[in-house]
Amino acid sequence: MKKYIQSYLGLHLIFLIIAMILFLPLLLNGELVTWRDSQFHIARFHELIMAQQNGHFFPDIIKYSGTNSWGYGLNFFYPTYLFYPLIFLWRLTKLPVTSILIFDIIVVYFALWSNFAIVYKITSKIKLAFTFALTYVLTAAIGNAILDNVAVVRIAYMTQYASNIVILLAPVVVLSFYNIIFLHDNRTWLRAAIYSSFAVMLSIPTTLGIVLTVLCMVVVAYFKRQLSINNMNQLLRSVLLTLGLSAAFVFPFIEQRLANNWANLPNNPDLFGANFSTVLMRIFNLSNVLSLLIIGLTALLIFYKKFNYVYKILGLSYIVALLFLYSNLFPWYLFNRELSGALQMTYRWHFMPAILGSLFVAFAVTDLMKIKQKMLPIVSVMLIYLSFNGMMLNTVAKIAMLMVLIMQRTILLHLTRKILKPIHCLA
Repeated sequence: MKKYIQSYLGLHLIFLIIAMILFLPLLLNGELVTWRDSQFHIARFHELIMAQQNGHFFPDIIKYSGTNSWGYGLNFFYPTYLFYPLIFLWRLTKLPVTSILIFDIIVVYFALWSNFAIVYKITSKIKLAFTFALTYVLTAAIGNAILDNVAVVRIAYMTQYASNIVILLAPVVVLSFYNIIFLHDNRTWLRAAIYSSFAVMLSIPTTLGIVLTVLCMVVVAYFKRQLSINNMNQLLRSVLLTLGLSAAFVFPFIEQRLANNWANLPNNPDLFGANFSTVLMRIFNLSNVLSLLIIGLTALLIFYKKFNYVYKILGLSYIVALLFLYSNLFPWYLFNRELSGALQMTYRWHFMPAILGSLFVAFAVTDLMKIKQKMLPIVSVMLIYLSFNGMMLNTVAKIAMLMVLIMQRTILLHLTRKILKPIHCLA
């Protein structure tokens, strides 16, 4: 334990400080940046607190009504068990806003450490692992939001809240299974099971994407003759433990899903395939820090003649993943009806391009450090600055929008009085 603290205490402190810096503007102002999904999640948390206050500490998940008449069917796709620490903080402090922000800080810190730990476990390269963790967590956000807000860590919005938490932890699951399937290293089977259970207990839509990704890896390994009896045993071991750890949700979910005919989740067909210009705008969008990093690092790699086969594969895979999720090259219309019962929007699987892009950045930074030693601190400071700036924009934008609304209502009231005054005089 002493050796562990001496080795990793500094990293834990760095990750915790980064997480605190991101949410500092919101903490100082004591405010949340809310969006469409916020009312749904806050209503669920409030229902949990009310249930616990009435002695029902582990309520049946099908009893939740949510808000806007969504009903328990929608709540089934977003279990609440892993939000219990947040509920505990809420009840303990009686400060809902502060409790949510503290919970967000813990989530981001945990995600940074978890992603660092899995890459370091596989590669034993501390700088590579650090760069990957920082790049991924600070750029792998999903969900739509108002244009005035450009947050990098979108859980601050509480939009796609549960899915975004799973997105932040997705590399641990994917890379743990990759390590077992392709690298024949069984040391990560337990980690794969624990983090898979986290995913299941938070968001079914995003977990579905992780499951399909792992199944694709198994199929590829089978055709490449890389599967062995030992590999299959470890995979089965992980699956069984995942089911055991998440049994409180999984089995009631399966029972209710099979026993009832649910309507599909509401979805926006426009999100199931965009044209090429939309995809190109997404790739070259100034708010897409990951794409801009890849473009800049690619130029440096070519200039220093280090752009090798690995970068070509990762870069091409990144573009293909974006086209798969967001373009009409993939016939989403054929699967829309079937998947909308759990997927709803394709950006719930954004961990695919995010992992590939973050790996590209991590490998590029560590390679370029052999030429430019300050490459890692430059990229790190840039990512943290853009993230902090995004959080500040949240705060400033909300205040600015409120002022605009007040001005609009004042002008409207003034004009209404001017119009009604002559009519009142005539009367």
